[in-house]
Amino acid sequence: SSGINAEWPLRPGTVIIKDFSKVIKMLDLEVVPERSLGNEQWEFCLGMPISQAISIVRRHCRAIRNIHLCYCDYDPLALDIIMNLTDDGIRLVFDPQTQRLKIIEVYDLTKVRLKYCGVHFNSPCVSPTNDQIEMSFGATHPGVFDPANQQFILNFRGKWRVGTIFLKSILV
Repeated sequence: SSGINAEWPLRPGTVIIKDFSKVIKMLDLEVVPERSLGNEQWEFCLGMPISQAISIVRRHCRAIRNIHLCYCDYDPLALDIIMNLTDDGIRLVFDPQTQRLKIIEVYDLTKVRLKYCGVHFNSPCVSPTNDQIEMSFGATHPGVFDPANQQFILNFRGKWRVGTIFLKSILV
């Protein structure tokens, strides 16, 4: 049962109170192609140092949670440094030598709200389609279909990668 005490059918004027305390708040972020991903309080910018990204995560730990930082322990300059925001479906890739942000990847569109020029193109109410995203951003290459995962991978100017656009979302 839903835990709502109300007689069915409901009479006009009946007020139903639902408990939304367990709803997880999604980040609501503005995409700026070739530049950044962020909101009014913070912004991850291409070219920013990893120390600045860590500072953002620390200052906004209530909004940005569950961060995994991956690097090569035995040869730190050999492989990229990855900051994975697992609760938000975002991966930040830093160059191992310069330690500057080189790729911003949104890999799980179900975990974040995204907007471009103030208009949402991805949210629980707006499901992105291949055509809609290409129209908004102008993909630098056509989407590549991955049949094993049933998804299109689209790459955009400025090292943006928007993945996990499932085929079922595109066909609907």
